[in-house]
Amino acid sequence: MSANISYSPDLDKVPEIFTRHLGTWKGEYIKTDTRGQFSRSFFGNFTISIEGSHYRQVNNYEYSDGSHLQLNFQG
Repeated sequence: MSANISYSPDLDKVPEIFTRHLGTWKGEYIKTDTRGQFSRSFFGNFTISIEGSHYRQVNNYEYSDGSHLQLNFQG
């Protein structure tokens, strides 16, 4: 079992622009070409957190063929 502990960003070290995007976004992402025509889509779940000055982003993708991809970013 994991604890659900939340830490606040260190506002002296973290640019404000990053703090505006904290939390989780879920939805369908639709990509179009330069003419606005449908190219592809996928469902996504994107979570951004900052603990102190440690940035973490986890992107989960689910494609129409049933495949999944998870990308982790830290800094």
